[in-house]
Amino acid sequence: MPFWDLQDQLGLNVDKWMLHQSSEQPYKRAALCHAFEKEWMECANDIGQIRARKECRAEYEDFQECINRHKTVMRLKTIVARKKKLRKEGKYTPPEHHSGKPEARP
Repeated sequence: MPFWDLQDQLGLNVDKWMLHQSSEQPYKRAALCHAFEKEWMECANDIGQIRARKECRAEYEDFQECINRHKTVMRLKTIVARKKKLRKEGKYTPPEHHSGKPEARP
């Protein structure tokens, strides 16, 4: 225990800088990626940083995907490119409501 506990005196919690999802949330609702962060923290708890990098890689990658959505964005880009290619070849026609024209009102 430190001689002066500055964190309590200043009202700061520097120890939880990495755990954004675990902090108190407004309206007491869990954060979007809280479950992934919790799995990663439970896996990495008490095994050390070097072992955690190897053994908890899958949990950490799931947590990062939930936060950044890299794989999801890449998948959507692939889908859009495929649709453009099929439209150019004439094998795909988008539905009417995707044309961008206003609907005819009765």
